[in-house]
Amino acid sequence: MRPEFKQATDLVASGRAQQPGIDAAPPLGLTRRKKSVSSGTMFVELLNWWTRQMSGLLPSGWSGRHQKARATLIAAIARQPGASGSMLTIFLRRSHREAEVGRFDPDLPDAKERLRALARKRPGAETVLRVPAAMLLEREFSLPLAAERDLVRVLGYEMDRLTPFQAKDVIWSHEILARDRARNRVMLRLSLIPRAPVASMLAWLDGAGLTVSALQAGASEPPRLVRLQRGPTARERWDRRLAIAAAAACAVLGLAALAVPVVRQSLALAAAEDRIEALRPLTAQADTLRRRIAEVRASGDAIAEQRNRSGDALAALAALTDILPDDTFLTEMAMNQRHVALRGQSASAPRLIALLAADPSIRNPAFTAPVTRGEGGRDQFALQAEVAP
Repeated sequence: MRPEFKQATDLVASGRAQQPGIDAAPPLGLTRRKKSVSSGTMFVELLNWWTRQMSGLLPSGWSGRHQKARATLIAAIARQPGASGSMLTIFLRRSHREAEVGRFDPDLPDAKERLRALARKRPGAETVLRVPAAMLLEREFSLPLAAERDLVRVLGYEMDRLTPFQAKDVIWSHEILARDRARNRVMLRLSLIPRAPVASMLAWLDGAGLTVSALQAGASEPPRLVRLQRGPTARERWDRRLAIAAAAACAVLGLAALAVPVVRQSLALAAAEDRIEALRPLTAQADTLRRRIAEVRASGDAIAEQRNRSGDALAALAALTDILPDDTFLTEMAMNQRHVALRGQSASAPRLIALLAADPSIRNPAFTAPVTRGEGGRDQFALQAEVAP
């Protein structure tokens, strides 16, 4: 039998890790995990139940893809009944249930090839190596709150002070329990498993196409996992790139959504400015015509004002033509500031005063010189009057 499987089989049979410092009571407060139902476990179970209920509402295609993406392959070492060899049993964990999907004898030459075929059927599944629960060691302690910025590096430096091991000799992970900001402390739980008993098994599984991402201590529910401190896989790097690309696309779309109204407003403003520029000559022409009309109107108002002040000679002449009888004709007419002076001949000059006074457009008619008798027996007269506005 291969040494790595014999060592793993011994671990399963004995339930203990044959590693110095583990069989005895662990120093520095290092204790084995006790199986107890805590409030945290109840919360996790409630959260898992709620997730299952919500996933049941999704379409069947979506739910299937979601469950397939969350599938986990669990590799467990078991001793064959009645034989000295060991058997590698692979379980598929999905929806909090485990189902056996294959058994492999590591001593057989085709075991790795069969395991690779199984891995190809589950491309998105995570691989977990199950070890005895006795191998899991834990310790709770506190660190300064500032150490939370880079806990992995801090714990790696302080591993030999917190535990009897060097960081390179164990597989470990941490969990933040609480933060005491008043005392500037962070409470942590450090979980570790010795690397030596499982190192060869991890290498063999990796050669078979199953890269182990975590170790599971025992078969407790929910499973207690210790993540391997390793870099991201190619798939994880690809998923991270896709996530970054999706985030960048969302950011670009968000910026575009913010920029579209501004761009549309800018385009509308530019179009309005172009139209204003095109109408500017017509506007200038309209302003010129408006000024000319205003000037003409002003000059017309001045003429009307002057005419109103001095009187309309033509209107006065028309009025006098209507008032004076047919036997009267004028030889001279002068008009200044609504004062009109008349000279002429009439068959009866005295009656002209009465005729002019009777018309409302003529005021204060009076002779400016004595009436004389002219040739042909006609009266020659000179009179003046005011033209009403």
